[in-house]
Amino acid sequence: HEASLHEYGKDRVVVSNKKGFIKYALQFGYKVVPAYSFGECYSYWNMPGFHKLRMWLAARDLPGIVIFGFPLLPWLPFQTPFG
Repeated sequence: HEASLHEYGKDRVVVSNKKGFIKYALQFGYKVVPAYSFGECYSYWNMPGFHKLRMWLAARDLPGIVIFGFPLLPWLPFQTPFG
């Protein structure tokens, strides 16, 4: 669902109410390390808007986005400067 809400230049996170894997990890002695990737929203461009339609499609396991990246090879991400 997170890909369905992607918008260039805006960091968005979808947190599900299903957190059972944390319970199992703690129960069986695994360590859970939260991780987040900053700046990922600058990797691709996607047409903004239509969030309700995108979420409806995502709920049915259908892609609701069309991404554009590097101009010559659009399936590759943009080159983003660090810093």
